[in-house]
Amino acid sequence: MRDIAEHVAALEHETTVRELTSAQRQRVYIPLYQSHLPKLDKKGVIEYNKSRGIVRSTDRLEIFRPHLEPYDDAASADADRSIAVHFVNDYYATAIAASTSLLVASMLGLLALPGVMLGTIITILFVLATIGTSYGYSFPWARTTE
Repeated sequence: MRDIAEHVAALEHETTVRELTSAQRQRVYIPLYQSHLPKLDKKGVIEYNKSRGIVRSTDRLEIFRPHLEPYDDAASADADRSIAVHFVNDYYATAIAASTSLLVASMLGLLALPGVMLGTIITILFVLATIGTSYGYSFPWARTTE
């Protein structure tokens, strides 16, 4: 357990284990000892013998392995771009569906809206979709580099 606490403390303070102060070690050790490791043990992710301070991994730890690997900024930027593009495309598709539904309902007499109001609602939906598209592509992570 001491090794885990020192490793986490070194990562949190962007230093080496040798350069850690006892206060930095203690700030990590206590929550690990009292809370985090017992919870992981209870869920079967690790085996934790609190009285002896021994921690062993279980097969369930492999489920979390991708989340324990170093963070990749490039992959994150691609994921953020993908989310933004999908959001904009989904919003645009929703605006088209809502506009078409309003128009069809009005034509069938199911919705009694004056033509000017119906036109205004549809125009606002598409203006918002256009602003959303422009806004999404104004971020560096949302631009294509092709």
